[in-house]
Amino acid sequence: MVRIVRRRIPFSGRAGEGPATWAQRQMWRLIQQRMPDSAFYDHSLGCELPGGLTLEDVLSQIARLVERHDSLRTLFRYEDGVLTQRVVGSGLLDVAVLLADGAEEPHSRDLFLAHQAEMCGTGFDLAAEPPFRPLVGLVDGTPRGLGFCVPHVAADLPASRIVIEELRTALTAVAAGEPPPVLPAARRPLDEAAFERSERGRALNEAALRHWRAQLARLPPTMFPGPGVAAADPRFQSGALESRAMRLALDTLAARYRVSVSAVALTAIAAVLGAYSGLPRCGLQLIVGNRFVPELRRAVLNAIQEVPVAVDLRAGTFQEVARATFRTALAAYRNARYDPDDADSLVAEAGRARGAAIELGCYFNDIRRPAEPGAVAAAATAEEVRAAVPASRFAATDPQEREAAYFVLMDTPDVLSGRSASVVLELCADTRHIPPPVIEEVLRGVERLLVAAVEREIGPEELPAATGVTPAGGGGPAQPARAGRLPVAEGGAA
Repeated sequence: MVRIVRRRIPFSGRAGEGPATWAQRQMWRLIQQRMPDSAFYDHSLGCELPGGLTLEDVLSQIARLVERHDSLRTLFRYEDGVLTQRVVGSGLLDVAVLLADGAEEPHSRDLFLAHQAEMCGTGFDLAAEPPFRPLVGLVDGTPRGLGFCVPHVAADLPASRIVIEELRTALTAVAAGEPPPVLPAARRPLDEAAFERSERGRALNEAALRHWRAQLARLPPTMFPGPGVAAADPRFQSGALESRAMRLALDTLAARYRVSVSAVALTAIAAVLGAYSGLPRCGLQLIVGNRFVPELRRAVLNAIQEVPVAVDLRAGTFQEVARATFRTALAAYRNARYDPDDADSLVAEAGRARGAAIELGCYFNDIRRPAEPGAVAAAATAEEVRAAVPASRFAATDPQEREAAYFVLMDTPDVLSGRSASVVLELCADTRHIPPPVIEEVLRGVERLLVAAVEREIGPEELPAATGVTPAGGGGPAQPARAGRLPVAEGGAA
């Protein structure tokens, strides 16, 4: 028999109150604008536990974790247009405990995952509830699994990975009869908010706004200038392509071009969108983790912000476009901490200057786990890459975003299968712009272009056709991107 019981564990720690951070405010706004009463922006992680632990061992380390990280006991208040955060100094945390006996052991992992999904399907009351829901799975009284759910406004995916790593490391030490390791201090959300109001923080904001102005002057007003089609039901749909060929091609081209894997993927996605829309420039927003400085590297908070980049598909060969995109992306990463209200004002200002609102509806998010230090992927031959294409597999997925086009590059274990030799590229799309049958075509177009780029240098005139993507509205194979001038804000360059 399987049942769920609740344990309430005490916690204590530093208390405080102050303004929300830039990233907290940006995520709060997304939640309120799109799905204020849902768990859409919540996420979860989990791990198996070593033997030799008791339930009390696990509960003790959960309490220790919550005491160490302010963000896991932070409440939010929104009044008169201002978001503030309050770190609770002491209280009780609910922990769900799944109890199974030996008869359910073969299915205990599935039962655990099902309950974790159900737990994460209920939105948080961010004004009253600690933003952290742990789950412990026991079989015959022995802890076997640990998971949790957290809202994005409190912790982003990198922060959640830090949380699960800290819990796993501490419990492994306890199981071995050793004390948990002492961890270095990291910046807390209230500290980050104070930094943003400092002279150095204001300078970062001004630099980021200069980047926004430069990119907005180069972005097309929309990546989907056509009339669109009737929306499918549901309006937002998604699919994912699991591809070893894509993994091999990305690693090979990144080494060949001396750029990052992320830059190669971004270039290929931009080229496919350009072929589909017929535009010579592609505008996307990068989802930037903002963990490049030591004080944020291991911080448990939400640090992610969105930054626009314009990819010029007329910059030369695919290799030359990739290198230019790499430089543009690096500039975006350097300028990804900013006041979202200031950025909104710039977008509105640029739209007024053009006489048409700017739609920032296309996104690229690389959520692969960072490579091990010093790890270098082996280059594959064109024959090896081409031979891997037939094994690629497409599947419909549950939409994770509500945007015109949202691309996510991830490690294979995150969806579809457990084989780590591949990557998964997912596209969540507004079906008015990318109808359901085209989602797979666009994803396979990215793969097709990357495979072709391993085989030969692709020139600018050949680039759209190399994707194999049919332009929006039909009309046969993609043609070279239109060379006409894009509408730009006054003072910008086309």
